[in-house]
Amino acid sequence: MKPPNGWGPSGPPPTTGAPAPLVDRARWIGAAVEVLINHGVDPAKINPEQIAQIVDRTSGGNPHAVNLQDPNAANGFPPKGICQLPDPVFDQHKVPGYEDIWQPVDNMLAGIKYFLAEWGSLLNALQGALGQPSAPVITPQ
Repeated sequence: MKPPNGWGPSGPPPTTGAPAPLVDRARWIGAAVEVLINHGVDPAKINPEQIAQIVDRTSGGNPHAVNLQDPNAANGFPPKGICQLPDPVFDQHKVPGYEDIWQPVDNMLAGIKYFLAEWGSLLNALQGALGQPSAPVITPQ
């Protein structure tokens, strides 16, 4: 099902996908933590278990998940990927060299940076908005 106003700049998912095995999720989280530390994020702010909880709550572990029920979908920016980020949020927080919203590590990097910027900590993100991290509603320009 296509969102009413399109898929946004990154287009539709490459496949419908499915929840990834826990071993893959753990590998992606480990890679994301390493990249974030190498890019200056305080390791004390990066809790792999909290990242895993965010992934489970937002996408169920499916790197190709798309939320067509989110208000952003009606505006042409459905949340996408393993951390469920609308294209503009992903673009604002992506790490150079990790710029594919559909790649789980790339999406996690932007998601973690967004959650830290928006909520101050991953725990706050987990506890915010009825336990669901939420992205701001994006309106087309």
